[in-house]
Amino acid sequence: MKLKYLLLLGWLCAFISCTDNYEVLKGEIKGEYTGIFTRKGKIVSVELSFSENSFSGKSERAKFPAIGNGNYSVVEDTIYFENANLWTTDFDGTLILSNKWIYTLESNKYLTLEKENGDKYILQKYE
Repeated sequence: MKLKYLLLLGWLCAFISCTDNYEVLKGEIKGEYTGIFTRKGKIVSVELSFSENSFSGKSERAKFPAIGNGNYSVVEDTIYFENANLWTTDFDGTLILSNKWIYTLESNKYLTLEKENGDKYILQKYE
């Protein structure tokens, strides 16, 4: 399991170092993605799926992050999530995938979602 995190962390570092050197293109985000979510040094594996205007996903750890499902819309470099799940109040509600996220999509394959508080999803589309 630790090897999995190290590989994901290595991919994360390589991706971040490359984004300054390549033009980031907007494209179609629809598809199935796998990757990581990170908050304040904690990293977990996640899966996200985007269709026409809906999303769904899961995390390897319950409610960290709380992905669930719902609708999304894209305006320029921003994705707005409207989560349809009814969540309990026994965890940090800022972990729910909702509201405004800045995104980049590179080569129509590498998707990064980042929130103002530093939360980040780093994802790769799989076929």
